[in-house]
Amino acid sequence: MKVLDDIVHRRLPRSSQTRWTFHSQGVNIVYEYRNELINVMVVSGNDETIKCAYKLRFQNKDFIFWLKIFHKIMPHVEIIFMQLQKVNTDLIKAKQDLKSFGKEVQQTRDPMGATIEQLYLEYLED
Repeated sequence: MKVLDDIVHRRLPRSSQTRWTFHSQGVNIVYEYRNELINVMVVSGNDETIKCAYKLRFQNKDFIFWLKIFHKIMPHVEIIFMQLQKVNTDLIKAKQDLKSFGKEVQQTRDPMGATIEQLYLEYLED
C-alpha cells in the first residue's frame, strides 16, 4: 500500500457498516489514476509475472471500455446508495428515490449511445 500511497496519494474511504460491498469511488479512482496504477505495478515488489499481469489488465481495451462506462454511471449509484442508507427513509421515500434514480440513469444512458460509439472507435484505434 505504501507504493500506492506514494504515487496516487489517495486511499479508498471505508464503506458504511452495512453489508453492501461496494466502493463507488473505487471505479473513479482507477479511472482517474489508471496510468499511475500501471507505474505502481512496475515498481511494486511483487513477482514479475504478477506485476506484468496487473499492468496488462490496466491496459486491456475491454477493461478500459467498461471502466469508462462505469465511471459515467457510478455517481448515480453513489447517490441512490446514500439516499437508501438514511435512517429516516421509509418505503414511499425509497420508491421515489428509486424512480428518480431510474430517470437519472436513463438520462445518462440516452446520450451514451454516442459515447459508446466514440469509445468503440477509440477501442478500434488502440
